[in-house]
Amino acid sequence: MIATDQRSLYIRSSPAHPKFSTSDLPEIRRTLEEGPDAARISTLKSLIVSLVNGERELVEGLVMTLIRFVLPLKDKTVKKLLLLLFENMNKTDNEGNLKQEFILVW
Repeated sequence: MIATDQRSLYIRSSPAHPKFSTSDLPEIRRTLEEGPDAARISTLKSLIVSLVNGERELVEGLVMTLIRFVLPLKDKTVKKLLLLLFENMNKTDNEGNLKQEFILVW
């Protein structure tokens, strides 16, 4: 499902991985906090697609929710998706210092 655009490479959203917007943040947070593992996996996959497509502000607004509610889970699929998401996020501020949230992870 990779398509090329004139400007860059992007991944199209699909019904399985819908495109999120900032108005979806409360629902995303609720799913990550209280949802079953299957729903969390689907949400993490959609967040990865959003991050790859350049919607960094959406994903970076969920860092503390991910650390508090998703990181302690024992499911290996969730762990792998979370590590992939963290790997692609910007972990430093404008001055090049590690962000405070990521001190909790590393």
